[in-house]
Amino acid sequence: MCADTQRLFEQAAEQAKRNRAAYARESELHQSALSRLTEQIRNCMLIHQQPEGILARAGRLIQDEIRELSL
Repeated sequence: MCADTQRLFEQAAEQAKRNRAAYARESELHQSALSRLTEQIRNCMLIHQQPEGILARAGRLIQDEIRELSL
């Protein structure tokens, strides 16, 4: 392996170490942001629940209405 290639591998390894250290330092921040975003998505999904239509040969089918009729 030539010296330039060896140096690139060493630089990549050093960068990987720095990346892991930065991730570890900021993991609480990332987890907190992820939790907030997850909760916001859940809230939006609850607020905007609407029956989802399925494309059929003629028109659209609404699964929930079909399920209610079959019960």
